[in-house]
Amino acid sequence: MNTQAILNITKQELKLLLRDRTFHVLAVILIVLTGYTIITSQQRYSQHHSAHRHLTDTVRHMFENQKNSAHMAGHYGHIVFKPASYLQAIDPGVSPFTGTTIRLEAHKQNEAMFSAASGQSSLIRFGEFSFALLLQMVFPLMIMFTCYRSISAYRTDGTLKLVALEAADRNRE
Repeated sequence: MNTQAILNITKQELKLLLRDRTFHVLAVILIVLTGYTIITSQQRYSQHHSAHRHLTDTVRHMFENQKNSAHMAGHYGHIVFKPASYLQAIDPGVSPFTGTTIRLEAHKQNEAMFSAASGQSSLIRFGEFSFALLLQMVFPLMIMFTCYRSISAYRTDGTLKLVALEAADRNRE
């Protein structure tokens, strides 16, 4: 199959796709969800960033104004906070499960504390609603819904068998 034939088929499919009302509804829903995830991700990042800055400054001030020596402070412990990166606005990753606060103590290894997922329901396993979840789940579903129309049209026209045979013939060569 030459490139001109592929371009003709692509143009025809795009014309049919743009005429389909289902595609328009799915596109509007996808645009609304994308806008929602971008806005909420930006707000979440701003909140995490300002909270991180405030808590870090507070703990640093407490450390500098303590009455104990630095050696004793090491034994009593010091709290550190994982900084919020802008990439976490797109994909939060495992931070809601692992936590963002660690207490550093001499001669003792502590785990991260205060994970956001600890007080959530079991649905948090699927992840927060973020742009990454939209890319991983919703976009592929939209592709499947839009391709379904093409395949069902090929099936009703009787051309699905011809396309399958042509693809099988091309694979043998």
